[in-house]
Amino acid sequence: NTHYPEAYWDLSQYGILTRVQLSLVWPLYTFGKLSLLHEAAADGVKASEANIALEKGRWEILVKKAYYGLQFAESSLVLLDEAEEYLEKAKKKMKAKSDRLKLQVIESEVQSRRVQAESGKQLALSGLARLIGVSPSPPLEIEEVELEEPSFKLKSLSFYQRKSRIYRPEIQVFSHLLQAKRKTLKAEKRKLFPDIFLGSYLKWGYSSSADDQVSPFAQD
Repeated sequence: NTHYPEAYWDLSQYGILTRVQLSLVWPLYTFGKLSLLHEAAADGVKASEANIALEKGRWEILVKKAYYGLQFAESSLVLLDEAEEYLEKAKKKMKAKSDRLKLQVIESEVQSRRVQAESGKQLALSGLARLIGVSPSPPLEIEEVELEEPSFKLKSLSFYQRKSRIYRPEIQVFSHLLQAKRKTLKAEKRKLFPDIFLGSYLKWGYSSSADDQVSPFAQD
């Protein structure tokens, strides 16, 4: 066993030693690298915002499809009810057996369409309820609003292509991503050029148990 002197275990003689170092670097000219990276990051943010708008648009389309599908199914059921009333009136007037057989064929077709309309109504109702986050029961009440045919003048293909580049979010996503990639590539190429910067540093140290050396050549 190695015996250490008692002074070895006396930690009070070592005291406190601390050192602080502060460095400051301020770029003066980087040949556009920082500005290009900043612009690329801004394009990335714009692409994310356009992607959010794209997803919102897709969600709105799904809701509209379910809504108009439910409205169409209910309108179809109303028409089928009227068709059945006409068939009942026709049965009372027709005496010939061949005419009655024709009515039976038409009646079976109406019943088949009714089954399809009921199935489509339930499907659209459950889909719409899930999309808007409500329970399908009690059933949703669809407002009966007649759609008005829009009146517009068809313009040239180039006009719609220009508008699509401005308003279509999926095109904006690719456009901003492409701009970000291009600027990032330019920044990588400009890494071949040096960076000119202004730098400074500050060092400070203190020890409670070491003598302060007054000579600037001493390693303290």
